[in-house]
Amino acid sequence: VHVVAALMAIGRELSELRDEVRKQGERDDS
Repeated sequence: VHVVAALMAIGRELSELRDEVRKQGERDDS
């Protein structure tokens, strides 16, 4: 159970990082 919770937390962190990268990419395009 702890492993699943850790994986979910990691997935959340990765999705947040991906969102930040996407925002920076849009800023560079403009």
